Amino acid sequence: MNNIVELENRPEAIKQLAAQAALYSGAKSLFSIQLFLSVPFIIIVAFAALALDKEWFAVTKVDISPYVGVLGIVLTLLDTMVFNPLISNRRSTAAKIQQCFDSTVLNLPWNEIVYGARPDQEIVEEWAKKNTRLVTSGKFDNWYRVEVRDLPHEAGRLVCQRANCWWDMQLRSRYNVTVGVVGVVLFATLVGISFGLDLTMSNFFSLVAAPFLPFVAIAPKLILDNRDAISRLQFMKDMVEETWNKALQPTYDVDALKSRSQAIQEGIYNNRSQNPLIFDWLANRLKPKNEDLQSKTTKQYVAEFKAAHPGLYP
Repeated sequence: MNNIVELENRPEAIKQLAAQAALYSGAKSLFSIQLFLSVPFIIIVAFAALALDKEWFAVTKVDISPYVGVLGIVLTLLDTMVFNPLISNRRSTAAKIQQCFDSTVLNLPWNEIVYGARPDQEIVEEWAKKNTRLVTSGKFDNWYRVEVRDLPHEAGRLVCQRANCWWDMQLRSRYNVTVGVVGVVLFATLVGISFGLDLTMSNFFSLVAAPFLPFVAIAPKLILDNRDAISRLQFMKDMVEETWNKALQPTYDVDALKSRSQAIQEGIYNNRSQNPLIFDWLANRLKPKNEDLQSKTTKQYVAEFKAAHPGLYP
């Protein structure tokens, strides 16, 4: 009924998926360093300050609390001036390459007003090479469920778009919980260290408030951005389901469905290019369960469409 599965498994499509994955992974690596400097590194420095103050491990008593405060401010500036711009650039390029894949596979036009210029093929080639091992392992095969091949293109496209929205929503909900737990643990640890040091108010700023600044600069915005993304994704998923109901009518306008899918796709792209990054370990942990659910859901949608349009299936 459609050629989505054939198109998504062509070598050039696999190469695009490999390139966008490598770019996202590069951005996530930078984000990991950013988080390490904001959380575990700060805890280690604060613990070192406690050890030096209490003369643990037979060390000479030294007060490094002023340096700890300065370090917190320096890390905050690094986030703003170095890490955030680099992460944003790689995320934006990855989103464009992934949109190249979707535009071809889902048969949707490239909207330069929304997506900008297509990325140069040299960029795709360069980043795809970084994922050669994953390409040969088949990780990027059948990006969208093979069950969609039993639907007309306009219907299969909607099922693929719904899967994109649903999966992203699940990841971001889990991620927000993780960030909140990390924040509570970090603050409790720093406060515990402050009690151990019997701090004055001035030292409290140096050893607790200032070290906590990098995390405060990242975490609340991360959680709020994810909540906004989830809200947008929910809206787009609702749009998909509303459009799907139109596709189940005895007669439907193919061009109208495609136009609606184009608007949905533009929203998906904007989310990809702006949303906070989700670590690969979380996605990999949830992927088996997600694939099972998506397989069952896709089969259900296929059965629903077949029942609504028995004339299309001899």
